[in-house]
Amino acid sequence: MAMKRSGLACLLLCCAALQGCVATYSPAPGEPTAQVRVVGWGRTQICRAGELNWAPTTEGSKDMVTVPAGRRLTIGSHLSDAGYQVIHYCRPFMSFVPDAGKTYVLNSALEGQGRCVVELVREEPGRVNGLSVETSVGPPDCAKR
Repeated sequence: MAMKRSGLACLLLCCAALQGCVATYSPAPGEPTAQVRVVGWGRTQICRAGELNWAPTTEGSKDMVTVPAGRRLTIGSHLSDAGYQVIHYCRPFMSFVPDAGKTYVLNSALEGQGRCVVELVREEPGRVNGLSVETSVGPPDCAKR
């Protein structure tokens, strides 16, 4: 039993030491946030100021995640698909500046021969289609600032 515990402790320490261990983002009390409805597949990650985190699912929802608002944020997911003797893998990430209290729709997908696609729009209930172009969209940016 002691061997199992020490092995588990070693595994946890090794995991914590590796960069591959990613924590789930947790907003600070009073921190402004926005919501992102995730369409497509893959687990959503966010990166801000050099810190990569899993995006937490909003309570009571399977497809909505909470993200920090007010500063440029990189968002995306890791996708893979296996077919006959072929594996396609991509990481469609992009950045934008979420406005506090707003809701966005993120679609990331693998299309055709492994082509990576990511797109983001803002929900606008007053518009005919309920959506609006998000003008702050840009390339991924996870630099420490």
